[in-house]
Amino acid sequence: MEAQESELLETLREAEERHTPGSATLASALSNLGAYYSSTGRAEKALPHLERAAEEAKAFGDEFAGSAAIYNNLGTAYFQLGRHKEALWLLEKAVAIAKRTLGPDNPDVLRMAKTLEGCRLAAGSGRRGCLLSFVLPWHK
Repeated sequence: MEAQESELLETLREAEERHTPGSATLASALSNLGAYYSSTGRAEKALPHLERAAEEAKAFGDEFAGSAAIYNNLGTAYFQLGRHKEALWLLEKAVAIAKRTLGPDNPDVLRMAKTLEGCRLAAGSGRRGCLLSFVLPWHK
């Protein structure tokens, strides 16, 4: 196990002990661990963490920038697993939330939009992986 993975697992363990469901800290820990797995080519391992983070994010609603990061990360993992329709829907949702909450010219919004466009191109060509420009770590 790599040092970064160990650190992320410890952060998640602490968040689970100290925070109730619907906690931004818990959602952040889940999303960051999932993003790590996804960015290291382990989308299947990322999925349970990212899906749980998305469930936690429902408590924050769609007007919270952290939700955009979670949906971006989950969409990226879905795309890596060939679930293109679900992935594109989540990536579109992530960009829309990020534009509203961060502003259209924010660098994170631009990177999310680039990931979305890369995935659209890859989906049209039948490739399984998209041009990943961005997996967003999210902090409370």
